[in-house]
Amino acid sequence: MLSRRIFLASILASALLATACLKDAVREMTKSVGEMMTVRNELMKKFGEEVNVNITQHQGRSVLTVTFINSALNDKTREERLKRAQEAAQVVSLNYARGKNLAVVWIGFARVKTQYIVFHQSQMFDFFPFDTNGVQIDPARNGNYATVDGLETNANYLSTSDETDVSCAGIQLDGRPGGLGITVLPHFKVKGDAKEEPAPPPKDVAFDFASYSEKPRFLGDTTPIAFIAGGKVVFQTKGTFHGNDAQFCYLPVPYAAFKKIVTASDLVIKLGDKEYPLTPRQFTSIQQMDRYVQQ
Repeated sequence: MLSRRIFLASILASALLATACLKDAVREMTKSVGEMMTVRNELMKKFGEEVNVNITQHQGRSVLTVTFINSALNDKTREERLKRAQEAAQVVSLNYARGKNLAVVWIGFARVKTQYIVFHQSQMFDFFPFDTNGVQIDPARNGNYATVDGLETNANYLSTSDETDVSCAGIQLDGRPGGLGITVLPHFKVKGDAKEEPAPPPKDVAFDFASYSEKPRFLGDTTPIAFIAGGKVVFQTKGTFHGNDAQFCYLPVPYAAFKKIVTASDLVIKLGDKEYPLTPRQFTSIQQMDRYVQQ
């Protein structure tokens, strides 16, 4: 009888624990949605334009995307859109408290036409990546960097967390910058000021893929992804692209695999059944990232 009571008590305890965990998850999700609405409202109040705010989750990290719909800046210069994106990234940084879990913040522009009430035709414009502090992840941002024939590797020391954010400029795999195509943004963080002294290697290196097309380029739950360095497959996995005409995939690559990549002679990234060979300039910019890691 006693063992039965213990068994029933354990079931009850497990049920209560599961219920508590579920409540916590719902509470966190509610807070996140509430903050997203706050970000959207602040952006619309500041700029007076329609804005979509979306967040996707992958392996404990998040990607937040802000898209200005039919903005007056669509017909302006790229520099004007960049200025707006920088201002919008600051709004996100100030109003999204869960920013510490964000892998990247993308700010972009789209022209959307509605036909027959429900049919939407979208044309994507510039998308600009920012870190959680609202600082642009781009060659134009401040910080130390190594220039490689027009491509740059950035090392930005974050004194508040005593970390160095290392990244290289968004690499165009297909299409053209600011238009339809595919870009990838490699980046990682290490402890301390790696600009002064190389730091111990990170656990993994993030490769953030962004695809812009008139209709979804990547279909299905997952897409096979492979890194072919020096003619050999050094890392292969599957990634999930979230979104429609603008799709994003946050892919962590173990540092051990990244080390094999940067010590090879060349690199090809394979997404699905299509291969994207990197140019020597693009590959060198990725190799330069490893200069901030202890050898």
